[in-house]
Amino acid sequence: MDFCTIVEFSRALQSPDRLFTTLTDLVAELSTLTRTKHFAECRATIMGRKAIIYAPITPKAMDYAMRASVALACSTPKRSTTPFEIHGAEMRCGMELSRRCSIIVEYPLRGSELHKVLHTMSHDRLQQGLEELITALSRLDISHNHLTHDNIIVDNLGNWHTIRQYYSSKGVGGDTETFKTLRATIAEEALADGERLEELREAYNDYCAHEALIIENRKMISEASLIGFANESGQTVVECQYLWASDFAEGRAMVMTAERRMGLIDYNGNYIIEPIYDEVIYNVDSGNTEALLNGESIMFNYRGERI
Repeated sequence: MDFCTIVEFSRALQSPDRLFTTLTDLVAELSTLTRTKHFAECRATIMGRKAIIYAPITPKAMDYAMRASVALACSTPKRSTTPFEIHGAEMRCGMELSRRCSIIVEYPLRGSELHKVLHTMSHDRLQQGLEELITALSRLDISHNHLTHDNIIVDNLGNWHTIRQYYSSKGVGGDTETFKTLRATIAEEALADGERLEELREAYNDYCAHEALIIENRKMISEASLIGFANESGQTVVECQYLWASDFAEGRAMVMTAERRMGLIDYNGNYIIEPIYDEVIYNVDSGNTEALLNGESIMFNYRGERI
């Protein structure tokens, strides 16, 4: 019986060191605790990383989650999707804590939910972001199956990323009608020009500067709409020069230059992989990185050596 009640989930979020097996340092934002049809969810921080935690609350919930896990695992990770992890038998629950319940964790990238940017981002950029997402999901051969405005994160460059992926399945077609609806919504509600795009970017960069967490002794900073990193003392260690950057994970961060080329840097901003690629996808578990250039995939190890 791999499900729990929302009360049991809430109790575990308040006592993670006692009721979780591996997520013992989780810090939950209990004000965000809510539920959908099959899952309860709560925003949290895990080892400095922002996360969304899901608990199955119906008997069918984990069937959906396992199907999604298989679909996402068969697809090469891209920035359009969000890391999706199932922690089996993670949470203690039930009478005398005798049962175990699985927990799902997603690590969404920085950005705002789609409904929050519809009136602040240009029509052209939103339309481009949607078409890029459609192409990415098609290449991955997956359907999200529940692409509401709340389940799409838009970053400061207008790139779209999916969250709440527990209904995902292998094969395209499940989002066809939703894509039509999204196109219509953008046409009706988005700005006709980009007059407030810079305002959005500045707000995003203010967020990075004031709310960013210190992760692996590095904090994201921004200046003139460009991103860099400082140490925990506030000293700049990587100059603000990037349009986009990920947080550090095991000493590596993905970055995008002003020329929209991507690479991989270390703690001090040295290039492990030179920024000449269309996209780089760093796998924190293996330490390997996939770089894409003109449709060709190239693999690098943790040291940046081609493999």
